[in-house]
Amino acid sequence: MKILVTAFEPFLDHSTNPTIELARRLKSEAIDTLTLPVVYEKAAQKVIERAQHDSYDFILLLGLAADRQTVSIEHHALNLMDAPTPDNEGVIKRFEDHR
Repeated sequence: MKILVTAFEPFLDHSTNPTIELARRLKSEAIDTLTLPVVYEKAAQKVIERAQHDSYDFILLLGLAADRQTVSIEHHALNLMDAPTPDNEGVIKRFEDHR
């Protein structure tokens, strides 16, 4: 079984992103890791490129929800680019469909 675990680089006022450390600790012969930029189009493109290059049974995407006190699993996702704060290239997107 082959798994890809993604993490995100630091963003906004966060000097680190704990997803990077978690991914690093999970890395093994069966688990590849990939750190993604906090940039709307670039993050998705990096995952797509890696998945086209290597075959994975599962891809687990980690993210930082700084306001939460516990680890949580997103049980559904909206295909929407929406955040009131800028990405790491200064872009703000509100309610934009990502399809």
